[in-house]
Amino acid sequence: MTGKLFQLLLHNRKAQTKVIDKRIRIMAEIVNSIRAVKLYAYESHMGQKVSAVREEEIVVLRAYGVLRSTVNALIEFIPIVASVSECKTHARPKVW
Repeated sequence: MTGKLFQLLLHNRKAQTKVIDKRIRIMAEIVNSIRAVKLYAYESHMGQKVSAVREEEIVVLRAYGVLRSTVNALIEFIPIVASVSECKTHARPKVW
């Protein structure tokens, strides 16, 4: 079970990295061609482009955060459930 959760974390992290790389590529393109951006007044177009990628990145970051929190909660919770169930299986039967 935890193996599958960690695989999900890894898959989500890879998706997050792809979106971050996409945003960084766009920002590098803007910085490298800043004169053309200013000359032809592409600021709003490039700003919209960056904002769209950033919104996509935020969605992936939130999903990763939720998944990470769930995994952490389960890792903390599973030993407690195991110890409680172990205590109940070894409980002495009641004698009337």
